[in-house]
Amino acid sequence: MERLEKLLQIHKIQADSSFVKFGIAKEYENMSNFHESKIWYQKLTEDDPDYTGTYYHFANLLMKMENQKEALECIEKGIIRCKALKFDHDLAELSNLKMNIQLGEWESN
Repeated sequence: MERLEKLLQIHKIQADSSFVKFGIAKEYENMSNFHESKIWYQKLTEDDPDYTGTYYHFANLLMKMENQKEALECIEKGIIRCKALKFDHDLAELSNLKMNIQLGEWESN
C-alpha cells in the first residue's frame, strides 16, 4: 500500500503524468483491486490515447475481469493508435494478444 500512497501523492503534484497514472493502475491491479485499476486505465486511455502501452495492460485486466468483449475493443483502439503512430512493437504485442484471446489461449500474467 505504501507504493500506491506515494504514487497518489505524486499524482496530486503531476496530475497530467501518464507514467504516474499507469503506475497507479498497475498498483491497484497488483492488489487485485480490479475495479479501481480499470478506472485508472480508462482515465489514462482517455487522457492520453497515445500512451500505447496502456492498451495491452488494460486489455489483460479486462480479461482477468472476464470481459473478453471489452478487452477486444480496447485492443482494437490500441491497434488503431499504434498504426497511426507507427509504433510497431506495441502493435505487434497487441496483435499477438488479440490472436491469443481469439484462439482461447490467453493466460493471465
